[in-house]
Amino acid sequence: MLKKIFLATVLSAGSALAIAAPANPTSVQQLMQLSHVDQLVQNSVQGMQPFFIEQSTQLVKNYTGHTQLSQKELSAVQQLANVIQSSTNDMIKQANIGTVVQSIYTKTFTEEEVQAYIKFLSTPEGQSINNKTPVLMAEMGQQMNSVTNRILSDKNNQMRIQGQVNNILKTLEKRK
Repeated sequence: MLKKIFLATVLSAGSALAIAAPANPTSVQQLMQLSHVDQLVQNSVQGMQPFFIEQSTQLVKNYTGHTQLSQKELSAVQQLANVIQSSTNDMIKQANIGTVVQSIYTKTFTEEEVQAYIKFLSTPEGQSINNKTPVLMAEMGQQMNSVTNRILSDKNNQMRIQGQVNNILKTLEKRK
C-alpha cells in the first residue's frame, strides 16, 4: 500500500513538472514590454531620493559634527544626494538591468505563468498596480530605513550589538 502511494506521488509530481513548460523568450520579451521594466527601475531610483537625502544628511552631520546644518551644509547634502542618485543610475545602466530581469523572469516563471502575467498586465488594473509598484517599494524602503535607524540609535541596542561584535572579534587573531 505504501509503495502505491509513493508511486502515485512520484508520478503526479512528474506529470506536474512535465506540464510546466519553460518560459518562451518571445513571451518573456512581451512581458518585459508590458511591465515597463526600464521605466519602473528609473521610477524606483527617483523614489529613493528621500533615502539619498537622508543618507547624505547623515554623512554631512558625521563629517561636520553638527546636529543643525547651515545653508551651505544643506546645499552639500543636496549635491551629495544628486551624486548618489546619478551614480545609482549609471550603475543600473552598466548592469543592463533589462537583460538581468529577462534572465530572472526566464528562470523563475513557467510559460503558463508568463502568459498569466501578460494577461494581468494587459488590463488597466494590472498596469495601475505595475505603475504603483516603485512607489510601494520606495515607501517600504523608507519605512524600513526609518525603523532601522530608530532601532540602531537606541543606546541599549547599540551596546548589545557592539557587545556581540566584540565577542565575535575576540575569537580572531589580531593583525600584527
